[in-house]
Order: sequence, then C-alpha cells, then structure tokens
Amino acid sequence: MAHQPSSSQIYAYSLIMPFLILSLLLLPLVISGQNNNTESKKAIKTFETAKNYYQNDDYSNAIIAVDKVLSFDKNFLDAWLLKAEILMLQKQKKEAIESYEKILDVDSMAFPRIALTLSRLYLDIQRFDEAVALLEWYLGVDNQKEHFIVSAHELIATAQFRREAMANPVHFEPYNLGSLINTQADEYINQLQNDGNKLLFTRRVKSSDNSMNESFYISVMQDSVWLPAQQMVMNWKYSDKMGALFITADGKEMYFSGCDWLDGFGSCDIYVSYYNEGRWNEPKNLGGAINTSDWESQPSVSADGRDLYFARRSKQLGTSDLYVSHRQPDGSWSIPLNLGSAVNTDANEMAPFIHFDNNTLYFSSERHIGMGGYDIFMSRRDENGNWSEAVNLAYPINTANDEINFVVAADAQKAYISSRKHKEWKDAENIISDDSISLMQYERENYGGYDIYDFELDERFRPTSVYVEQPTIEEIYEEALKEGQSVALRNIRFSFDSAILDSVSMESVKQLAEFLNKHPDWKIELSGHTDDMGDAVYNQNLSEQRAKAVLEALIQQGIDSKRLKSTAYGADRPLVPNDSEKHRTLNRRTEMKIFK
Repeated sequence: MAHQPSSSQIYAYSLIMPFLILSLLLLPLVISGQNNNTESKKAIKTFETAKNYYQNDDYSNAIIAVDKVLSFDKNFLDAWLLKAEILMLQKQKKEAIESYEKILDVDSMAFPRIALTLSRLYLDIQRFDEAVALLEWYLGVDNQKEHFIVSAHELIATAQFRREAMANPVHFEPYNLGSLINTQADEYINQLQNDGNKLLFTRRVKSSDNSMNESFYISVMQDSVWLPAQQMVMNWKYSDKMGALFITADGKEMYFSGCDWLDGFGSCDIYVSYYNEGRWNEPKNLGGAINTSDWESQPSVSADGRDLYFARRSKQLGTSDLYVSHRQPDGSWSIPLNLGSAVNTDANEMAPFIHFDNNTLYFSSERHIGMGGYDIFMSRRDENGNWSEAVNLAYPINTANDEINFVVAADAQKAYISSRKHKEWKDAENIISDDSISLMQYERENYGGYDIYDFELDERFRPTSVYVEQPTIEEIYEEALKEGQSVALRNIRFSFDSAILDSVSMESVKQLAEFLNKHPDWKIELSGHTDDMGDAVYNQNLSEQRAKAVLEALIQQGIDSKRLKSTAYGADRPLVPNDSEKHRTLNRRTEMKIFK
C-alpha cells in the first residue's frame, strides 16, 4: 500500500508494488482461529508457538517453529499459509512462491484467493503464462467477492501487457548523465529549460540530524557537455525543505514546493518567486485556491504561462491525483480542476510534465496497467480540450522499478528520466536479447538512489516539436555578467600547447569587442585556464599567455586597455574533470567577469 508521506517529503512515492498480502484477507482467520486443519497434536501445539512469535514480529523464530510444525504434518495448510506470509514480510519471494504453490497442490479450494497473491509474484519474475492460467482458474471458482474478481481481471490484463511489452521492447538507449550531475543521493529531474541548455533538478540528501532535505540544483550545457551541477542558493528568510522547481518560459517566475513552512496550509504547499533585478524575490504561498490542508507539490507550468499542473495528495483517501489551474486575467490562479479518469485513477498519480506544445502531458502512475511500481504515462489533449486515455511508455522505459520524473525537450527528440535503473537492466540482461535494446545500457554506471538519464525518445511517444529560439552569445554573456558570474568565452579555443588565436577565435574576439562597446562602463577581467597535461609551472605560464592573447586582441579591436586586465590559473580551476579529450578541450579556455 502507498505510504503516507511525511511532511518533509516533496517526492512522496510508494517504492514497492502493493501486494494483495494475505494478512489482510486470510491470515487473521488462521491466527485467531481454533480449528486447525491437522490431527497432529504436536503440530497444533507448535503452531501456537509459531503464531506467538509471528504476533511479536519475531519472524526468524516464527519460521523455525513453522518448519517444525511442518515436520509433524507436511500438509498442514494453516502452517504453510503462515510461512508464506512470513517469507513475504522477509522479502523472500522465491520461497514464498513455493509455499503458496504447496497450498494449492494440497487443496486448491482451501484458500483459493491466494491465487491473486501468487499471480502477483509470478508477474514479478516474468512467469506471465502461469499467472494468466492461475487467474483464469480462480475466475472459475464459485462464490468469490466482486472486488476480488475485478482484481483478477486487472491482473490478467497486466500479465498480458507485460508479456507483450517485454516481447516487443521499444528502442531505448539511456545514458547516465554522470558524476557531474548524479551522486549517491537522489536526483529528480524537474525541467529542461526552453533552449535545452539548462537542466533543473532537485537533490534529496540526508541532513546532519538524519532527516531528509531537498534543494535546487542547476547544470548548464556547454559544447554538448553538462557542467558540474551547482546548488541554487536562495537568500530567503527560509529555504529549507523545498524542491520540485519549475521556471516559466519567460524566466520570470519560479514555482516550487515548500514543506513545513510557517505560512503553509498543509504539509507541502506550492510557492512562487519572481525574478527581479538579478535575484529571485522572497517566495509567496499561492494561497487557498491552490493549497489546502492536504499535500500539493510538483508544479509544471505550460509554455504560454496560462496553466499550472500539479499533484495533490488527499489525507482522507491517502492517494494523489493530478490537477490543473488556469491563470485569470488579474494574474491569480483559478480553483484547480481534477484532470479526470483518463489520467487519474484510484491510486497515485504524480510528477506531471506538460510539454512545450501545451497538449502532451507526461506523468507517473502506480495504478494504470504497467510494468510495476510507478510507470511513466502520456496523455494527449484533443481540439475539444479532452485528455486521451493514458498510454504506458512501454518496456524498457518502464520497468518493475519506479520511474518517476520525466521531461521531454522542446524539439521532442530527447527525454530525461529519474530512475533506479541499474539493477533492473542487469536483471534484464538474462531475459532480453532483442537488438533494439543496446547492451551498452547494462554497463551504465549508477551512482546511487535515483539518477538522471537521457535518451532519444521513441517516435510513438513524442509530442509535437516546438521551435525555441536559442539565446545569442551576447545574451549568454550579459546574463552571467549581470549576476556577477564568470563566463567562458564562446568559440575562443586553443589547440594543445598553444596560445595562438586562430581565424575562428579572432572572429569571436571581434564579436566580444562589439559586445563590450555596448556596455562601456563594464571593466573585464580575463582569466586563462589549461588542462592538466604538463607540469604546473608550464601550465601557469601557458594560461597567462592565453589570457594576454585575448586581451591584446581586444585592444587591437579598440577596447581601452584600462577596461581590461588578465590573470592566470593554469590547471587549478577545471570546468570538468580532465578525463577525456572532450573535457580537456573545455578546460582549455578563457573566461571573463566584471571587476570594479
């Protein structure tokens, strides 16, 4: 069953597929009952001991006692049922399967409902045909309750879906974004900003007091490489227990979830911060129209800024649904609307992402028929504003593990996902031999917990491509410099062991001079950097020569020398590890920043 999130959980996901555990159905009758299906007095006496151990959560001794019971009567069904339940609690599924099978072998009509639990276990180990056969047998048993019959039909549909999905896997070659993004903590992808060059995510780490805390992180892409993620430090009165950030397409509004904040309506609320004069202002609670005494989190705003999608977990029902609120003429948000049965179910739907096309919604669900745990689904909105029945993104995008946050680039080609993929792919290696799945995926590193991966999205699941104009070099420079940051000069590169500017670099110097002429009050410090090839003294001298080469070229373009100065750092400040030629090329660079 899905766990109720603690108040600090921005990402509240059930991490196991709920089983129809017999303790909720049959075992209480066995534990409290006096009628034992055995004539062995030794078995009955020892079974009482086993039950006492079980009721006191002493499962190790309970198993020992149950095995002793079965040595007196190997067909004692109550004992087999208790053993199966204990094995389930100990997560020994293989042994639990054997116990359930024994019960059916001895007397299939004694506890026919165990067919539901056993079939779920079969699904876990890809024994789909056996699951279907067992469930069809169960549906032929008389006098079963309606909700169990419904469950059996759903399980058959799930078995058939998984069998088909694993027999016909979609093309999927995920790439772990690496140690500059992923760590031993959990990383949850939140957003790929419009131009595709900024990755926003939440990192969930353990604090010194062992509580879990979430913080914002950002990585910038440079020359097709994601640079080391940096924490987005907010100088707010309160900036703890927050995550699931989303910045609007115009870059002016940041939506996120804050938990246990003093002005909160519930455990977690959605807040907004406005960007003004180079900083994010103090956040504001979106108020009672959006936030309730329940749990609201994971906002996603449409590219036109008119629609706010989010997840709301009901304390009364214990499950979460997806909602949408529309921006009103006065800028406020309307009363949210539930997205309806095409998207939401009686279980949990989480982590909505509305694509830039404003008509394709991706989200996670644990209830729709799928591969197990949370799967990624998509729904498309038609011309009448109705959402289509949710579609599973199929195997192996979805696995028996939890797939949660999912975003798709504006051009609809590449997708990003947070997942615990490593173990699942290793397990799958023994099952799948289809050429459409790259064997390279089994060798991808996993840094711990949820990592962020990217991959080319199968055409069947792509939204409508949206063109997003890329920022100019001048806009990149201006944004960084106004925020007091250093920025690497674009298209000014040096060959190995060289401080000579080639023709392409000289053209970029001309563009840089034009940019500086538009900001005549700015004084620029140029810093030279090298890779780690060669000794430290040599690299220091080389980086100094490179910075001076750019400085002198700018003077030749008419920039006053009083506005310029240079410094050198050698190999001391790499952008990225010097572990490949591509990375070393990035580290051979010249940066600039404003000085007073």
